[in-house]
Amino acid sequence: MGRIRAVTVLILLCLGASAHAIEIGAEYFLVNKKNMGTVQFTGRVQPRLDLSGHLGLVFSEDDETEQGAAGSFLGSTFGLHLLYRIPVQRGTHLRTGGGFDVYPLFGIHGEEVHGGLVSVVDIISQISPGFYGFLRARYYLVHNEGFQPGNSQDGNSGSPLVWSAGLSWRF
Repeated sequence: MGRIRAVTVLILLCLGASAHAIEIGAEYFLVNKKNMGTVQFTGRVQPRLDLSGHLGLVFSEDDETEQGAAGSFLGSTFGLHLLYRIPVQRGTHLRTGGGFDVYPLFGIHGEEVHGGLVSVVDIISQISPGFYGFLRARYYLVHNEGFQPGNSQDGNSGSPLVWSAGLSWRF
């Protein structure tokens, strides 16, 4: 029941923004050996300030049955970010800000929840009227011990940045 309440609050916060500045979209995380997709809700709360939230699912590219998962399903992700918008050129904006991301891994470890405070930078550009594409980078400033951005399951370490790309529709 708590998850339903959190999702409802997230959607209402984003939809509470001015009616002409709401975006709904999809985001895919560019993460090694995982398939992570989210639905995005973004609303303009001030002329240059956006409130962006996401809700999605996390899957492994491998069968994780031996680790306790139901096949490749690991859990979900949700987050809320406050982003300051900086115009770059007509139809293109740089957004920077922060918030939190949460990864409840109920599909593999029952009650295990990962996440942390995140710094976000993205570039969003108009593809056609009302239709936008974006590239986003996340850097986790503070996170719990079990969450290790940039580290793979086999112990190899890479960039601590978490990249994602997506498409959104503004109405």
